[in-house]
Amino acid sequence: SLPAEVSATPFRGAYPSKSSGGVVVAFSADGRVLRAAPDGNTKEYAMQDVLRNSLGEWHQSLESFPGPFGRVDDSTTEAVLQYLEDITTKLESGGSQYCTLEAAAQFPKSAATACRFLHCLVKANGRVQSDAFWQLFAPVLADHAEALRPQGETSALQRFCAKVCQGDVTGAVQDACLAGMWPYAMALSRLLDPGSNGTVLLKFVEAAKPGRAEAAPMSTQDAEDPTVCALLFLFKCVGKGSPPEITEKVLAGWPAYAAVFSLLSRRHDYANLAISFIESLAARLAGKGDVFAGHVCYLMTGERTLDAVDAPSSLVCVLGVEHRSPKNFSRLLDPLALQLSEIFEYALRCGNADSLCPTIQPFKLAHAMLLADMGLTDKARRYMVLLQAFVKAVPQNRLSDAFRSSMREFNEVLNPSLSTGHPFQDAGVGRTFKEPPKRPDRMDGSQEPPKRPDRMDGSQEPPKRPDRMDFTETVESDPLINAGKAVLGFGKSLFSAMKGESAKSETQSQGEAQGGFYFDK
Repeated sequence: SLPAEVSATPFRGAYPSKSSGGVVVAFSADGRVLRAAPDGNTKEYAMQDVLRNSLGEWHQSLESFPGPFGRVDDSTTEAVLQYLEDITTKLESGGSQYCTLEAAAQFPKSAATACRFLHCLVKANGRVQSDAFWQLFAPVLADHAEALRPQGETSALQRFCAKVCQGDVTGAVQDACLAGMWPYAMALSRLLDPGSNGTVLLKFVEAAKPGRAEAAPMSTQDAEDPTVCALLFLFKCVGKGSPPEITEKVLAGWPAYAAVFSLLSRRHDYANLAISFIESLAARLAGKGDVFAGHVCYLMTGERTLDAVDAPSSLVCVLGVEHRSPKNFSRLLDPLALQLSEIFEYALRCGNADSLCPTIQPFKLAHAMLLADMGLTDKARRYMVLLQAFVKAVPQNRLSDAFRSSMREFNEVLNPSLSTGHPFQDAGVGRTFKEPPKRPDRMDGSQEPPKRPDRMDGSQEPPKRPDRMDFTETVESDPLINAGKAVLGFGKSLFSAMKGESAKSETQSQGEAQGGFYFDK
């Protein structure tokens, strides 16, 4: 049911899109609804009120998101970090029922880990391959892995493997030596801490005397701990020289495997082997629907950016959506996916002020259209202001003419004063009128329609009114139908927005000449 009446003035400037039982419902471009009854009574409602009653949590997430993001500054960074903490708390506390993104609803823990990944990336100035990032993110993976551990008191082997997942290799080797777990201590120091390998061997010789206590054998509980399994899997992988088969058990404990192999990926000798395994793990996770887990694995393998949706080799286009499956195309426009992708772009800009992800600009346009439909027109306008600045910084050959045209048309819908020849040029989008303004037809502004010569001898005769209206002319001149065309045209431009890199060098040079990257709020 619709909320309390906002106003009862006649509503003009929206195209009637639905009728039932003689009742006409029309929608404006600025998030308002008009309901006209057969008896002539009309009532106007705000979409924000309708949504707050039925989808309050979802609408509030649109309204509270701190984007769009321009230049990096302390206040914006603080707002981004707070937003990520709030989203993480909701996901971890069972608030995924409010998510329209399937990957977040089905795998809330993985979505929460993705939010923490972004949180760490922002704090590390967008540098994945930095000590600052891994000091923050390794404990996140370790905590997620610990949540998958069987209940019960932990053994020395479990504590040893937990320290490895946290990135504390030196502390883990020391604990292994104290507990008499020499095979683990020697193998780990040889792979991940070569500087301590000699010390471990000396301690082993000292301990290899009669009467010395030996480590207890592996228990069933140890064998079920994902951190223990991950470390043994790592030893097997290095021993064979290639990643073993990824089983369902590996997928279930993916945080532990990602944490352990991330250590190996930062060692030059084994980096290719570790990255090959992590990418295979990511592909399997995304294929089974745990897209956030897959994308975290992809992004932690190096300094990546967001790929084009139609690029054959693309891995991550929009966070949380497996774009390589056609059935997921509609999810590319999900607000949560776009918001997290925007934060990823902002995190990259924390390290490089000119960093930009050109491939998500069309999705920002779609998001701005959604905000306008929901009545959040001020935020939609801010998106369009920044989007226009971003597009100027992108070489001409990277974005299609169809996308640029859709952007201009929607901007004119939001700001009618920018368009020319608009019959309601001085009125806001979807503004209500007591009387429709009359159109000046003479150059001097008078309202009398000009006469035209209708006879061969040049004499004037007032034009006769046509028996019926020209439908084509009516449709072509309707401003909101034209706005609808912009929305529909976006569907085409969305997947053609990213052109190939094989454009002529002349065009590219011309585009780069326009690439003076300047934008602000």
